[in-house]
This record gives sequence, C-alpha cells and structure tokens, in this order.
Amino acid sequence: MGHDLNSDPTACKDLLDDANLPAQYRPLERFVCKVYSQQSTIDALPSLRWELFRKKNLEGEKLPPTRGTLIPHILRANYMSQQDKSYITAKPVLPALEDNGWKINSKREYVPVMCLKEPAPKAVLELVKCRCQGNCDSANCSCLRNGLSCTALCKCTDIVEMFRS
Repeated sequence: MGHDLNSDPTACKDLLDDANLPAQYRPLERFVCKVYSQQSTIDALPSLRWELFRKKNLEGEKLPPTRGTLIPHILRANYMSQQDKSYITAKPVLPALEDNGWKINSKREYVPVMCLKEPAPKAVLELVKCRCQGNCDSANCSCLRNGLSCTALCKCTDIVEMFRS
C-alpha cells in the first residue's frame, strides 16, 4: 500500500492527487461527496468542489473540505478511535500524535494539522502582500525584493493608513 492511516500527515502531500490517494481514503472521500451533494455522481473532492463552485456559486465554508483538510481529520478520528478501543488495556501502545493529524507548535503544544497544503503557492503568498511593520526596505520587503510596489493588502499600508486618519 505504501501509506497507512498512521503516517505523518505533513509528509503526505503526495496523497492530494488522485493517483496517489490510498484505497482506504476513497470510501471516506465518497461519503463526504454524498453528504455535500446527494444527486451528484461525482466521488472525488476536487471535482465536487469545482462543480459546486461553478454551478451553484458556493464558496468557503459551503464547499466540502479539500483533501488537504480531510486527510488530517481522518487521521485524528482514526487515532481517537484507537485510543477509545484501548481503554481496557492497562498500558496501551498508541502511535505518536505527530503521526496522526497533530503537530507541535512553537509553544510546545499539540495542535491539529488543519491542512496539508498552503492555500496558494508560496511565491504567490509572498508576492500578494508583504508583512513589513513600518517602512519597507529592499532587504525585508517581499514586494520590493521582487520588483513590485506594495499594495493595499500589505501590512505596511495598514500603518500608513493609520497615520493618514
């Protein structure tokens, strides 16, 4: 199979494409598709999301989850079921949380992995807006580094707008 439900979700980005999605995820994906569209014959989340956006103008939370959000959720649910089934064992051996839909944040706390994939390619995320906290300089500003002007989406313009008011 090459991949099981207990694998590290952040290392599973290859699962997001149809050819690599393991067989055990397919019934769960089909179930989610049926929950969001009973009359549709589409059984793949990317296709269903596109169809609902295109035909019904649905956006955001009204769309089904992406595979990148569904897979970590499945991993967490699977882990919780393993934990619940082990209540009769004195010292159950459970897999690591980090391999089951959680990660450790900067405060050393477990937090759920919300998605395996960024909402856009890293280059687009950096170019759309800079995160400068004041005057931009070419060393720190992603806009200036890439030969672009800052836009209204940039953090630096928020500060400029505050002083204009």
